[in-house]
Amino acid sequence: METPPEILAKYPSLKKMEGIDEEDIVESHDGREVTLLKYIYNHPELESHLRGSPSAILAAMDEFAAQEDFLINIGPDKASKLDTLIREYHPRVVVELGGYVGYSAILFGSILRDIHSSKGLDGNKSTPKIYSLELDPLIASIAMNLISLAGLSDIVEVVVGSSAQTLQRFHDQGALADSGIDLLFLDHVEELYEADVKLCEKLGFLNRSGAVIIADNVVRPGAPEYRSYMRSNPRVSKSWGLPGLIVPGEIEDELEISIVG
Repeated sequence: METPPEILAKYPSLKKMEGIDEEDIVESHDGREVTLLKYIYNHPELESHLRGSPSAILAAMDEFAAQEDFLINIGPDKASKLDTLIREYHPRVVVELGGYVGYSAILFGSILRDIHSSKGLDGNKSTPKIYSLELDPLIASIAMNLISLAGLSDIVEVVVGSSAQTLQRFHDQGALADSGIDLLFLDHVEELYEADVKLCEKLGFLNRSGAVIIADNVVRPGAPEYRSYMRSNPRVSKSWGLPGLIVPGEIEDELEISIVG
C-alpha cells in the first residue's frame, strides 16, 4: 500500500501499512483494540474531560486512529453525516449489526439522548434504546467499557453473538414486538447485509413506514448484492448513496440509505 506523503503526515498510523499489499493488510482484531482501551484510560484528561462525555471519547478514538493505529470505525466525516440523518428521522429504537469497539453506538446514544430528552419529539417519555450486536466477545467487552465511560449504558445494550442468531432470538423473545426497528445500521460483514435485511423483514422488524436502513462500506470493500436488492425492493420508497470519507486515509466510501415506504 502506498499513501501520499501529505496523508501520512496527517495520519501517522498509516505508516504501518506502507509496503504491504492491500490484501495482506490487517485492520483489526490484532490487539489494537485492547491498546485503544488502555490509551483511553491512560489519557491525561480522562477525569477532567473524557469521563461522561461521548464527544470527547469519540475525539480520543479518532486521535488514536490517526496517530497510533487504524481503527475500522466510521470516523468523524461519516459520523457528522449520520448525526444529520438521525436528527432528521429521530429514531427511538436502533439496531446496529457490527458494534466493534462502540464508536457508532456512542455516537448514536449521544444523539438519541439529546433528541429524546424530556418528552422527546413525539411526547413519548420512554427511554430510547440501541442494541449493538457484536460477534467477538472480547471486542464487545471493550465496547461495553467505553459506552459505560461515556455514560450511555442506560441507552446502549451491547449484545454478543452472530447477527442472524441474535435477531431470531429477539423475535422469539418478543424483544422488538412492540417497537420494531426505527433505524437499522449495517456495519459488519458486507456479504451478510442482504441476508440480514431479509431476515429483519421476515421477522417483522421493519414494518413501520419511515424506518431507516443505513449500510456502511458499500463501496469499499463493497456490498453489490445488497445495493441491488435494496434499490429494487418494492418496500423501499427511497434509496441513495451518501459519500463519506474513511478516516484515517481520506479514501472515499458511501453510506447507503434506504427508507421503508
